Amino acid sequence: SAVSMGSTFVSEGIRDSFFICAPGEKKGIMRLPYCTPGKGTGLLDHIPASAFYASAGAANWDKMMEIVLETIGDVEPMVLDQVMGGIYQAEEFLGLRIREDILKPFGDEMAAYAMMPEGGGLIPDIVMLARMEDPARFEESLAQVISRIRMMTEDDRRLSMEHRKMTFAGKTIH
Repeated sequence: SAVSMGSTFVSEGIRDSFFICAPGEKKGIMRLPYCTPGKGTGLLDHIPASAFYASAGAANWDKMMEIVLETIGDVEPMVLDQVMGGIYQAEEFLGLRIREDILKPFGDEMAAYAMMPEGGGLIPDIVMLARMEDPARFEESLAQVISRIRMMTEDDRRLSMEHRKMTFAGKTIH
């Protein structure tokens, strides 16, 4: 019945808030778990002061996929069959289960920021941060995804895929 957006200054930054009022039972994509106040804010400490955009909150990717798939099935079951067929093909190619091996290892704390590259340039860097629920499992899955994509692109010298890790401020970045 109503949608609103507000911005306010908080500390040295700006907080944007979005509110949706949809009385009654939540259905379809309205069941998606939206940001939870306070969740992910610990990740804000990892965002450089030079970022021109930052966001933090809760985002359970596994739960989101479940709700999106249910919603597709409610709207058009035949399309759900096609989507599930595509997911099955992707899982066969990767040798992984999308939800179990890729989405579930993510925790529900996420943050993102954008900033201009330190060395200059016109295209901003966009960085996603997540507090992992199961880092070892995610690393295994990431290595397998990279390996499979590398096999697919090995004949094209213009393309490369690699898993790089570095430590910054005591944290491992992939």
